[in-house]
Formats: sequence, structure tokens, C-alpha cells
Amino acid sequence: MKRLLLPLRRFFPARPAAVCFLAAAVNVAIAVAADQPSALQNRPSLEVSFTLRPQKGDFIRQWLVLGPLRAESGWTNTTGEASQRQAMQTDFLRDHLGEAAVRPRAGDAVPTGSQPLLWRAIQSEQDTVDLAAWLGTKDTIVAYAWTEVVAPRATSALLGLGSVGAAKVWLNGQLVQERRSARALRKDDDLIPVRLEPGVNRLLLKLGGQPAGWGFCCRFLNQAALNEQLVSAAMNGAMDRLSLLLTNGASVKAKVGPGLTAWQAAKIRGHAEAAQRLEKEGADPKRPFPSPAKTLDWFVTQQVAADGPGLALAVVQDGRVVFKQGWGLASLDYGVPITPSTVFHVASVSKQFTAFAVTLLAQQGKLSVDDDVRKHLPELHDFGKPITLRHLLYHTSGLRDQWDLLVLAGWRMDDVITQEDILALLRRQRALNFEPGEEHLYCNSGYTLLAEVAGRVSGKPFVEFTRDAMFRPLGMTNTHFHLDHEQVVRNMAYSYAPRSGGGYRKNVLSYANVGATSLFTTVEDLARWIANFEDAKVGGPEVRRLMQEKGKLNSGKEIDYGFGLSIGELRQARTIAHSGGDAGYRSYLLWLPEHHLGVALLSNLGTMNVGRMAQVAAETFLQGKLAPLPTRTQPAAAAAQAKAAYPVPPAALDRYVGKYRGNSGRVISVVREGDVLKGNISAGSMQTLTPTAEHEFLVAETKARVVFAKLESGQAGQYSVELDGEKRTYQRLAPADDVPPNLPDYVGKYRSEELDLVCAVELKEGRLVVQHRRQGEIPLRPASRDRFDATDMGLIQFERDSGGKVNGFKVTTGRVRNLRFDRRLP
Repeated sequence: MKRLLLPLRRFFPARPAAVCFLAAAVNVAIAVAADQPSALQNRPSLEVSFTLRPQKGDFIRQWLVLGPLRAESGWTNTTGEASQRQAMQTDFLRDHLGEAAVRPRAGDAVPTGSQPLLWRAIQSEQDTVDLAAWLGTKDTIVAYAWTEVVAPRATSALLGLGSVGAAKVWLNGQLVQERRSARALRKDDDLIPVRLEPGVNRLLLKLGGQPAGWGFCCRFLNQAALNEQLVSAAMNGAMDRLSLLLTNGASVKAKVGPGLTAWQAAKIRGHAEAAQRLEKEGADPKRPFPSPAKTLDWFVTQQVAADGPGLALAVVQDGRVVFKQGWGLASLDYGVPITPSTVFHVASVSKQFTAFAVTLLAQQGKLSVDDDVRKHLPELHDFGKPITLRHLLYHTSGLRDQWDLLVLAGWRMDDVITQEDILALLRRQRALNFEPGEEHLYCNSGYTLLAEVAGRVSGKPFVEFTRDAMFRPLGMTNTHFHLDHEQVVRNMAYSYAPRSGGGYRKNVLSYANVGATSLFTTVEDLARWIANFEDAKVGGPEVRRLMQEKGKLNSGKEIDYGFGLSIGELRQARTIAHSGGDAGYRSYLLWLPEHHLGVALLSNLGTMNVGRMAQVAAETFLQGKLAPLPTRTQPAAAAAQAKAAYPVPPAALDRYVGKYRGNSGRVISVVREGDVLKGNISAGSMQTLTPTAEHEFLVAETKARVVFAKLESGQAGQYSVELDGEKRTYQRLAPADDVPPNLPDYVGKYRSEELDLVCAVELKEGRLVVQHRRQGEIPLRPASRDRFDATDMGLIQFERDSGGKVNGFKVTTGRVRNLRFDRRLP
């Protein structure tokens, strides 16, 4: 059969599209010849077509697209996830044969709202189709993408789809996939088994958008892609995905990258169940493992684009560097590559160095970690009970966190924030989150104060003391605490974050403060630091021991934190670790003392999962030495879902109806609609609660398990929800808490002495807002009696005097509790 292949851009000029780093560019062509399969001759010439080439695994770049489609008039909920869910269930093509039967052409009009939308033919220059670039909008709900797939013969295949928001897929009029959840865009995230007919196949996608982006990538997996996905599934222990791939042509004997098989990948990551399944399918367990260095390089290369931000990584084994490498770019402006000697800001990984400095001074007898911090910093407020340096080291001081305080006070994280700015704010504080030693709550403020203490006690500025006492003796010549935001640092990596729609933006950081953050270093220097964990060249065994000693609360309960170090476990091996994240910088330091192995990882991309990568690096070099992961058990939610629905008399559902509030202040409504119980339990919209046992329910959409309790009074007093391994409890609101607020009661000006800040609460168009000097207008959403949710300020609890008049409010965020604002007289 003769076929003429012409680029689609000849007919539809290409428009800019965002850069996608998910796969290499592959050219695909459109069939437009007269000598076409008979199936094509029964209708006019095609506007868009994709010819399936099983050996290629091309991404589909030519589509007809329609959108953006927004909420229709008359909908009761027209914002957020609930609106998108409604849009995903609405057939916007109902007057044009419907979603299952539509066969559009470029230029066809679809009436929507005030004016019709047109189907537009597009060709993406990248494997990812950036719908935001083509449709030019940010407040999107959904869009359609349609194409025709020409198959040379009937064949079974796996359709790989990556999308940002919810997605539905039709093939030849049959709904073959429906996903309701949003996620990051990753190629082949959804694998959909389909059957293609010989000749023309109609493919329609319906795609939801998210504030973070709006796009998708779609292809039919060829053999190479199937094998790569099998190795990836084995590395992740994804048994359902692994089974799907095996039944659709993936080969257990195939090798990827440096010669890595799926069985070897499963063994490296400790997924015994996956390894056993692969052995049953014919995998060779005696095949030698490829080089750890080559395996790690292959793994990282799958995650990092050569022309985008990246990372540097070093592995130390038995006190010597056995691997070091960089991937990606330190500067996108100039195309400078990352190397092991590239300097990064390491954020909270800095804390262990501050803790080490204080512990060194304690060893020298210049201070005690049980000193009251006011012995060294008398200008701090006396809170009635002493806060010791040990409290600061363990994050048990009760002090409010400096970053939350700064944001509340009106600072932005890209402002120049000096050491004195933070100290001045901490000196103004007059209350604690809790009594010292009662709780463990991560607190950056404590480490800023520790750096100030170390500087005063040592008789040198903190930057100089750490340089002379720690970095120079260890040969860490490219390491320093960065107190001057104007200081030039050679070979520095810049900080980046993904841009909505593709590409990257600079994530500016201008810190001029130290202790909690602002260590600048390289993975080569961090390798020397890890070696000091082994030989204790600086500080000796006693400092090393103290650094790793777990803290204890007043109750005697032990916490998993030492002096600036998190104490944990990886596959039954003890770990000493810490992560860090500021702006677009991400860092991770991991040491396994029993195996004498450490990993240093530094990145300049804010979305980089450095913890997982460091773990994979350790497992790659310790293959065969770590215990396997436990065999998976059926999740409680899945087990509940498998049960037959539990019979509950409709009237008995009333005992669960009401409003419930969680620790975060979020209020959940549970209602009865006829014989069905519904609640906005776990996805922002009302969902059906299916009974599975006495007082137990399942939310099918999210697999959340809901258990009601405290039914002594005939009504549930609380419920707990289990989702994704986490359990949260919500308490029933008292009737007094459910009284609609009298909004004018709260209007006025309020001042916080601790922040030196005045805010105005105003009534605008029937709702309350806070006017903030830097954050602008912040809406307040009622949560319960005198309690409001202010997204950018946390939770606001108004207080009243003995006469019932509002006289102030308290603000609570993640690391600040009950920060007082007093109402000012007119």
C-alpha cells in the first residue's frame, strides 16, 4: 500500500509548547493519501490521524482539541475540585452525537455558554501536549482531545497516559478508563489495556486541569517501553502494575540501561513479592548484577532532564568515596552543568553542623547543653520555665517557628531576611506553643538561637568559628555558612521550580541568616563530613555519640531526633539522616552506621524527591545486605471494599449526621440523603459512605475508611478516617458551634505586639476578609463558633469579653499556636 507522509505543521502552523522532559522527541506523520484502507474511504479526508507503528512507541502529538469547558449555569458548586468533578461527569458533546460517538472535524462548533467553541487541530512540538499553551487559560475545568489511530491489523496494546487532572478515555465509543484524582504529570502513569481494530480507531480523551498545569502525554507502548515499565514497577513493588505488564507482553528477561533486569530491580529495592512473581515467570535469579555505579546513573538519568535543573550525588563506603556524579544544569541561563564540586544551599541539613558546633563547645567546657538559653542570650523573654540548649537541639522548646512568624508579620521568603531580623522577632515573643519539654515540634527558631549562642561563647562570629573548628580541619574547602547575601560564590547552583505549563522559573533565595539554614557546600565536602561519622577525626567519639542520642520528653517518651539529626531505619538498618528544603533547593544526607555507608544528595529543583533518591542510592550499593521489605498485606480499605455492603436501617444513619471538626480546624459535614449517608470526607466534595460493618463505612472514590465512635448518647461523638496510611480524628461540633456567625461582630482593627502588625477585619460583599499589609486581602471562611479558616494566615479564633463583645483573636498555623491580636478601640 502506497502512503504519502506529510508533516501536520504544513496544514496547521505550530504554536509554542512547553518543554517536556518526559521522553525524547519522535516525529510522527499524518496519512493523507488516496490509496488508504477501505475504512478510511467511507468518510471525508481526515483532519488528524496517528499511524500505529508497534516498533516505535511514538507519543501522539496531533490532536483535535476543544476547550476550555467550565461550570454550567445552575450548578450548585462552581469552584475547585467539586466543579471539576461535575464537569467530568457532564457530556458537553451531547448535542453532537455525545462523548462516546463524536467524530469531530477541525472548525466544528460546539455551543458552550455565551459563545461556541471550535475544535482546533494542533501539533505539539513536544511529547507532552501543553493545553494551557494551546487554549490560553488558567481557570480551566476540562477539555477534550480527539484523534484517529490507524492500526495495520487487529491488536491488543497498552495505552500509556500521563495527565495532570482527572481523565476519561474512550476508544471506539467504549469508556476504557476513568480516573478522578489529580496528580503530577508523568508519562505512562496510567496503563490502559485496549483492543485496536484494523483500520481506523477513534480515541477521545477528557482531561481536567489543575492550578499547577494542564496537559497530557499519550502513546501506545512498544516492547522497549513495556520492558522499561516492568523494571520500574519492580523497583516500586507495584504488583498490580507488574502483573498488567506481564500479561501484555513485557519480558522478564529483558534488560534496560546497564543491563538491569526487573528481578534485579526488585531485589535491590527489597520487594521480595515482586522478585518471587518474576521468578515464576522465568526470570534468572543467578544473573550477575550490573555495576552499582552504572545502575545508579541509569536510575537518576530517568528522573533528571539533561537540559533542566538536576542534582549532585556522592556515595561514601567504608570511609572512602566510591561514587560521585552530577546530572542536569546548575544554571539554565548559561547552560552550566552540575558536577560533584557544584555548590548548593542545603537548607535544614545545616542544622547538624550548628548542633556539632554547640556540642564541640560543650566538650571544651565553654557551655553545657543543659544551660538556660537566657544565660547566653539574656535579652530573650522569660517565659517562666527555663528553655535549655538541649530543648533547642531537640525541637522541644515550645518556641514559635521563625518562618511562620515572619510570614504572618508580612515577610516573603524571597525577601532579604537577616539574622537580626529574626532575632528581633524572637525577642518580641511573649508566649510559647507549649511548655518546654512537653512536645516535639520542629522549630527553626531554636537553631538560629543556637548559632547566636555558639558565636558569643566561642568569642568568634559563628561563620568564622565553624570554618576554623570544623570545615578547615575536615578539608571542607568549599563549605561555609552564608551570612552575607551579596557574597559572590563561585560554581554556585541556582534555584528553580517548575513553571505551570512547562519549563522552569527561578526560585529566588536571599537569606542572610544562619543556624537553621544557609550552609553552602558540595557533595564532595559532604562526603568528608560523612567520613567524620566513621573516624571522628573532629570532635572524637563522644561528640559523635551525643549527636546521635535520641531526645526525651518530660514524660520520658523517646523521640526519633538527635542533635540536628533524624534517627530512623531503612529495611531494619539504623539510619542517621536529615533533609532540607528552601526555595528550589532540596538536600538529603543519609548514613547507615552498621553498613558504613553514606549518601549525600543536593538538588536545585524544588520538586526533586531527594529522600527517595538517596534511599535508592544506598540500596543500589548495598544490594543483598539489607533485609527485604515485608510482604504486602491487603489494605484495610481494600479489604472493606471487598466485603458485601453491611445492612444499616435508614433511620439508624441519623446518628452519624452532623458536623465534625479536626485538629486542623477543618469542618466536615455528614448528611443523609434518603437511604444514603454522604460526607465531604476526603476529596472536597460530597461522597457516598457505603456501610461495611457496624459504625464503619468506605468512601469508594478515595478508598478512605471511616469509623464512627462515642455513640453513648445516641449520636456519634467523633469519627476517624484512614487514608493513605494516615489516621485523623474529627470531633462532633456542639449545637452552639453551628450557629451562623453575626459577621459585623468581628469587624475592626487588631494589633499583634509580638509581630508589630496591625490588621483590619472588614465585611465585603457579605463575607469577612482580613486586610494584611503584605498579603493583601485574605478571605475568612466560617469553621465553627467564632472560628474561621484564613488560608494564608492559618486558623483564626475570635475571643469575647464577659459582655460577649469580640475583643481579639488568636492565630494558629502549623508551627505557631495562639498568637494574640488585640482589638483596637475606634
